Amino acid sequence: MISINATLLVQVILFLVTLFFLNRLMIRPIMRIVQKRTEVFQETRDQILALETETENLRRRFSQLREDARKGAFSESDQLKRAGATQASEYMDQSRDEAASIRTEGEARAEAEKNKQRPLLKDQAALLAGEIVEKLIERRI
Repeated sequence: MISINATLLVQVILFLVTLFFLNRLMIRPIMRIVQKRTEVFQETRDQILALETETENLRRRFSQLREDARKGAFSESDQLKRAGATQASEYMDQSRDEAASIRTEGEARAEAEKNKQRPLLKDQAALLAGEIVEKLIERRI
């Protein structure tokens, strides 16, 4: 059977004194450390969420810039192709004109040379015809 006497009162007082010192020496410092860790974890979590948001914004911006660059590149490529085709057409026209002028000049030179050589050829043709006739008839004319 339980008897209530002075030892019970002394034990209760000793328990409370022990509880007081344990609270001061162990529980409060441990609770402060736990509170600090919780705050650090919360700050870290907030920083991570902010970084994730910033990363997502940067990803969207990068995608937009890449799309704009791609469109710009296609547009510039089309412009360069058109400019190249125009320039090639101009070069072809110039080449045709030059070829025609060279051909005309060549024909004119050939015609001049032909007209220059024609009188000489007439004389030589007459001599040659005389020689052929002499050989055919086998005597001198």
